[in-house]
Amino acid sequence: MTDSQSSYRQIMKATSIFGGVQVIVILIGIIKTKFIAIWLGTTGVGIIGLLNAPLGIITTLTGMGLSISAVREISEANGSGEELRIATTIKTLRRWVWFTGLLGMGITILSAPLLSNWSFGDFTYTWAFIFLSVTLLLTDINTGQKILLQGMRRIKHLAQATIIGAFLGLIISLPLYYYYGIYGIVPSLIIAAFSSLLLSWYYSRKINIIPIHNTYRDSYKDGLRMVKFGIILTFSGLIGTLIRYLISIYISRTGGIDQVGLYQAGFTLITGYVGIVFTAMSTDYFPRLAGTKNNIECSELINQQIEIAILIITPICVALTISLPIVIKVLYSDDFSAIIPMLEWVLIAVIVKTIVWAIGFLFLAKADFATSFKANNIMNIFLLFGYIGMYSIMGLQGIGIAEFILYCFGLLICFFFAQKKYNFRLNKNTIEISIISFIIAFSVFIVLKVLERNIISYIFSISLLIILSLFSIKNLNKRLDIISLLSKYNSP
Repeated sequence: MTDSQSSYRQIMKATSIFGGVQVIVILIGIIKTKFIAIWLGTTGVGIIGLLNAPLGIITTLTGMGLSISAVREISEANGSGEELRIATTIKTLRRWVWFTGLLGMGITILSAPLLSNWSFGDFTYTWAFIFLSVTLLLTDINTGQKILLQGMRRIKHLAQATIIGAFLGLIISLPLYYYYGIYGIVPSLIIAAFSSLLLSWYYSRKINIIPIHNTYRDSYKDGLRMVKFGIILTFSGLIGTLIRYLISIYISRTGGIDQVGLYQAGFTLITGYVGIVFTAMSTDYFPRLAGTKNNIECSELINQQIEIAILIITPICVALTISLPIVIKVLYSDDFSAIIPMLEWVLIAVIVKTIVWAIGFLFLAKADFATSFKANNIMNIFLLFGYIGMYSIMGLQGIGIAEFILYCFGLLICFFFAQKKYNFRLNKNTIEISIISFIIAFSVFIVLKVLERNIISYIFSISLLIILSLFSIKNLNKRLDIISLLSKYNSP
């Protein structure tokens, strides 16, 4: 087996392991989302979105970028094999996430009246934000434990914590939605955060570290390196989160909370179901990219990642595009069918986003947060004005179009910076796979738009999906040698 084939298999192995976990989590999420849609309707979904959005801003602000920068520190310490360094880094991380969580909790309590007024136009939800402040503490500690599991490459334990935590959140929160309706939203969100923390804490304690005496002053000084790298990510993430919050407020004020519910439901579907591939791949991809020795190895790994991601994600996006009416009805209800035109555009955008996503990790792996900050915020400017402008003109479908344009623009930006600073190049095979996959996917999009959704358009679309699937399987086999691998496992 060649080194290249081994690398492809490593990418696919990591994707399969954590991808399988995400599928289970999604099934749990489908059940939860379905009942929320039935019991709370679009208004309830909108309320959840308007509660979570400002909390996300505060979490991003107080989190200090540790979710990315700390992974590098833990991975490097683990790779060094020095037990003292590993123990010191872990203890430092655990203390810092307690600090960031308490800071976020305090800010939320103090700003609760303002958050309620900004999100809902009055002070009705002040106490809701005060109660939800505890989720920031729980979430930050939970994030710290998951960073530890990821950095130490304990993927199995991370997977188990994710699955069981999601299941506990489901069985405890559903009765609250059933009996209390929208009044069950706040306790449900708190319980979900607590159950996730409980599991990640349990599994992270399985990691054996040597006992050390490290003062809080020492942890503060040691943690400054993580914070230094993370602070730029904090501001970049804060701007992006703030912009999406402003977009939600704009939609709420011009279209109503129901429109916010539809907008949130659409992106929750894409993030939760198509995003599993990104989540699965990034778990192993980022540490591997950070460990590469030079720009040539970086380019090779990024191209390999793009190829595998495109070959997996494109058929998923096309299949989801074709089945959107059924998916929306199963996951939500007929009331949510208005988001179909928006999602058709968003799913096309996801294919372009795949390339942007893979290249974007280069800047983080190189600790080049200044370039990452520039690229992200050039896109954020378009995000704000593009979304609001297109929504004003075309409603929710306009947001889908803006999303597609955003990632086309983002691809140019990321490629420009990657080529200029790290001499990054897209390989001929990567370009060929990306173009062919996109053309087939866009053809399905055009057929469904022009002919609308009828028997003829579905026949054409399904035929193209079959062609795309065969194309993906052929190229995956070429890179992974799946046939020989299966033969090896089936042999006596």
